[in-house]
Amino acid sequence: MEQQVDPQPEKVNVMLKCWRPQPTVVSTVVQSCIVGWVLIATAIPIFLASSSVVQITVPDYDMLQQCSSVLHTTTPCNITVQLTKTMGKPVYLLYEIDNFYQNYKRYFNSKDNYQLAGKSCG
Repeated sequence: MEQQVDPQPEKVNVMLKCWRPQPTVVSTVVQSCIVGWVLIATAIPIFLASSSVVQITVPDYDMLQQCSSVLHTTTPCNITVQLTKTMGKPVYLLYEIDNFYQNYKRYFNSKDNYQLAGKSCG
């Protein structure tokens, strides 16, 4: 008689010896200190960079006398800003427009790509 060999022998879960981390109080404190020092090391340069920012706010354009006459026309309005602190290079100018939404269909249809690229519109 021939012996039949089972093509799929029984699968047995074998627990192999391997290294597993075992957190202790000391290792947890050391890891927390390392993470804390890394966070402090990244926070100090960010704090120093943000403390050197100079912010000047111009009052609402509607309230300025030189702009009230040309408020709803295409005439430009020049505003002089007095700087009270010395600014280092580069200087960035940020502005805010109230009640203006760029996702309006009229705005999207009226934009001029040549003008946005800085080329002449004529």
